[in-house]
Amino acid sequence: MNDQGYGDFQSPEGGYGGSQKPGPSYAGRGAKSGKAGATQVVVEPFPSDAVPFLGPATEFDPTMRAALPGIVKGKVPAGKSAELNENAGAVVDLTDDTGGGMPPYFGLNDEEMLYPGSLVKIGAMYAAFELRSRVERQVRATMNAGTINIQKPGGWTNLVNKVIADIEAAWGPKLAADFPDKPKDGFPQLRTILGFRSDGDVIFSPGSVTDPDGGFDDWLSNMVIHSRKDAAGRVIRALGFPYINGVLAGAGFFERSSSSGIWLSGDFEGRDWQTNNRAGQKLTKRWARAQRRTQSNFTATAYSVAALLTALARGQLVDKQSSAKMLRLMDGGTVSFVKDALREAEPIRDFDEVLFKIGIGEPPLDGRRHDCAIVKRTLPSKKEIRYVVVGFSFKLERPPEALKRLFRNLDDVVAKRHA
Repeated sequence: MNDQGYGDFQSPEGGYGGSQKPGPSYAGRGAKSGKAGATQVVVEPFPSDAVPFLGPATEFDPTMRAALPGIVKGKVPAGKSAELNENAGAVVDLTDDTGGGMPPYFGLNDEEMLYPGSLVKIGAMYAAFELRSRVERQVRATMNAGTINIQKPGGWTNLVNKVIADIEAAWGPKLAADFPDKPKDGFPQLRTILGFRSDGDVIFSPGSVTDPDGGFDDWLSNMVIHSRKDAAGRVIRALGFPYINGVLAGAGFFERSSSSGIWLSGDFEGRDWQTNNRAGQKLTKRWARAQRRTQSNFTATAYSVAALLTALARGQLVDKQSSAKMLRLMDGGTVSFVKDALREAEPIRDFDEVLFKIGIGEPPLDGRRHDCAIVKRTLPSKKEIRYVVVGFSFKLERPPEALKRLFRNLDDVVAKRHA
């Protein structure tokens, strides 16, 4: 189980963003409780415009724009530049970043939609933390309202039950209306996902010591750190497809108008929102041909992943504390192609930290390797650089040598900005 400082808590059963802003405050906003006589405002289910704006191609960082083409065409073996340009990638320089404004950015085919395998599990991870934060806000607002005496026997359980009832009444119609062309797919399983401490903190449930699969906290950890399919299935089914994708769209990591960005409509165990990939998103044509599918339940663009990781690296994804916990989850237990790329460089490029999530296409139709990471390393000049990098391999190869060369190229781009 993750070390989250649980302390004593009760279960409901009594057993225990286009702007640079973080998620907006919902004080004074939202739906009123549907319970008779209740007037308490209920927090909204989704964020709004929390995604960092990285800029279109016309606003790419000029130093990066000048450096990357020369590196791709001049610093790789003859005949290899074309394969590098076929990849999709992005790099965001967060060295000396103050957390505001548009950071230096460069993208390579960064708006192309493709199937990146389990890399998109970071979308479910983010949705889980967004849910926890919003429910905690509702708990504290209910405590502050003072309508339930939590000091009386059963008082805390009554308060938690009210919070859940109010959220279900207020959010239910919104989740149903958010994707009218898709099955309702239920509601986030709040009693499975969360534990409620009597001080007002809401945590991910550690489950019971007698449960061999652990609780939601364990599932989340195993999904991200070890990329386990069974854990991902439990996390995604508990959250529900409408909530996950509503959060991603609300924050701007999925763009509804262009059907572009991070999207999940499968649980990695064969249980899809709709059968035959009908809930999936269309891939860019060249990726559809290469990955042998016209659409997928698991999609992303390099831009959308870079934006999510930028907010995370800045401590602005949900909030600073949540960002820190998500970063710890990305201190992974699998291979990292970004790490391999730096280790295999000549001379070796030592790094201080690489927080990452890989994705591998599902054979036999695919098998391409992908990775995204937040990298911190110290240059020979003693200058510490920090950047976000995303790389999707167009070439089907194992090991993914072209992808690793791309990661070294993007590392060069950031290093050159601080030479």
